[in-house]
Amino acid sequence: MRLDALQAQERLECVQPLPTQGSLTFDVSWVPMAERLLTRGTLHVNVIRATNLKAVDNRNTTSDPYVKLAIGDKKHKTKHVSKNLNPQWNETFSFDGELRELADKPLQLEVVDHNSMLADVNLGTATVDLSVLKQNPAHEFEVALSQQGHVYVRVVWEARGGGVGAAAPGLPHDLTRGQTSFAGAYGAA
Repeated sequence: MRLDALQAQERLECVQPLPTQGSLTFDVSWVPMAERLLTRGTLHVNVIRATNLKAVDNRNTTSDPYVKLAIGDKKHKTKHVSKNLNPQWNETFSFDGELRELADKPLQLEVVDHNSMLADVNLGTATVDLSVLKQNPAHEFEVALSQQGHVYVRVVWEARGGGVGAAAPGLPHDLTRGQTSFAGAYGAA
């Protein structure tokens, strides 16, 4: 089945004969994607602080927390803060990619108690929905952990080329149809 007709109209009614008996009737429609969602750039994630963390060290009076964070396969972690249930990190990590792809994946957070001699202990996990970045290039989150406490993070999208909505250099987009087109060689000159 060819969908070329979608170049001239946003909705196409299709009838597909079935191999044995009857036919299948369905609609195919095109929803254009906002240009800025197709831009490449960097998502900056600032792990600011945590509050009221679970105490697991020294007879359950303190912890030595750090945060593991991941979007898809890319992972980072903060430094640990010794003996603190309300740590301040203010550490920023970068995730490169296309805004649409990054905003569709959750930011996974795991707060962990650092131990030198024993295995580290999980203090709680959380998932941050990054889809808000499709509407706003910056957002702050207060995220409740699965066990106890909260983590505070700030996310900022920086499009390659200087700002939100800037097209990635060297990649011409046919954005009226939501497709990427490219002719010629691509690479560093």
